[in-house]
Amino acid sequence: MPSYLTTSDVATRLGVSLDTVRRWLRSGELKGTPFGRAGYRIEDADFQAFLHRRQRQPQELSTSSPEQYSLSNAALEELMNAVGQELRTPLTTTRGALQQARRLLQHALESPLSDNTLDLLTKLQGLLMRAERQVSAEMRLVGSLLDASRIEANKFELSPGWCNLVEIVRETVTNQQELAAQRLFEQELPVDDLVAVIADADRIRQALTNYLANALKFSPADQPIKIYLEVSDAQACVSVRDRGPGIPASEQSRVWERFQQGQRQPVGSGGGLGLGLYITRAIIQQHRGQVGVESHAGEGSTCWFTLPLADETWH
Repeated sequence: MPSYLTTSDVATRLGVSLDTVRRWLRSGELKGTPFGRAGYRIEDADFQAFLHRRQRQPQELSTSSPEQYSLSNAALEELMNAVGQELRTPLTTTRGALQQARRLLQHALESPLSDNTLDLLTKLQGLLMRAERQVSAEMRLVGSLLDASRIEANKFELSPGWCNLVEIVRETVTNQQELAAQRLFEQELPVDDLVAVIADADRIRQALTNYLANALKFSPADQPIKIYLEVSDAQACVSVRDRGPGIPASEQSRVWERFQQGQRQPVGSGGGLGLGLYITRAIIQQHRGQVGVESHAGEGSTCWFTLPLADETWH
């Protein structure tokens, strides 16, 4: 008679919560049959198959057994979600306080003041704006952690609707231009000003923002970032080209994985979690599109994604 594990056995063996094991069972990733009031029975063969399937996911596994890998991967998913949730509230509160302080300061600057007081308050306003930008950057990192954990848990959802991709590209580039006022962005967009797609506009902005942030991070400050939007057959293609060091061919498939930044060195103090392209791929794939990168050492990189054009019958 084949041996089996209970839900609690799996949770204990892999060091994860019962909720995580139940999620694997509900999704079918781990096979099991109802057992007792609220548990499952997992045959040993099914458990071993589950471990081997997770081992084949793109991770560095050279020194890890299948069981160790599943432990670290599942624990990482829970850690990302927990850290993201814990950081979001204090960061939101801090940003709100900074915005309120800046509004009060702006009101004070509009009142009659001595030259010395005006100079002091102007410097204080600059410091508050810097702090607010930094908190916003940290909130984006937290958002990336939460998005990554949702992707792993199959809880990453979209709200699609009719969109003009030309407007999305323009707005996204304008936002980045405001954050990087010293950098040059060049756009080549369709002449007719309308490229209709069915998409979650906020998520497409996020995907393009990730491409632009990468281009800014890895290219010299005196080189332009080029953005293209082209239409061919029944799909639109958005691409971002930089003049950075390029991505070696051996790394081009790995840049789409979690926490992968490759061997490229950012220009200046830029960093990150290595989640941007991973999240972009998930966004585009849920839109039935594709992602890709074209790069040669020393010649820069072009990251692109495609989206299906809106069907004329869509309402």
